[in-house]
Amino acid sequence: MNSAPPDFRSPAFLRDHALWVMSFYDDRCVDPSGGMFHYYLDDGTVYDRTTRHLVSATRFVVTHATAYELSGDERYRQRAAHALAFLEQAFRDREQEGFHWIVRWDIFERPKIAPDYDTGILDTWWINAEKAKTLKRGN
Repeated sequence: MNSAPPDFRSPAFLRDHALWVMSFYDDRCVDPSGGMFHYYLDDGTVYDRTTRHLVSATRFVVTHATAYELSGDERYRQRAAHALAFLEQAFRDREQEGFHWIVRWDIFERPKIAPDYDTGILDTWWINAEKAKTLKRGN
């Protein structure tokens, strides 16, 4: 039983395929504490709940906004807004007028007073010991 190969020129196929791919993330991508989970095993298990990467974070905004345009499903619009808000909250560095490349959510935070010297490439983040203990306990 050979099925016909997919028609990659068909707008209907491309729409359905894009929404099928997005369905992988439906019940597992949103981190209620902020942003989206970025790292998954093939079965959908989230294997890193704290690391966030700028490229992946922006991709979540674009893919969910596109899925909303394709489907009209309000969940995708809400997720795009959630992901965009996280970019502004966690990645945006207004003082340096840029964005952090990687953030570790739930254990790192910026010091209230910046040090006089840093590497000039990476920004300064402190580990919050209480948040790190909570994370290690799995809470």
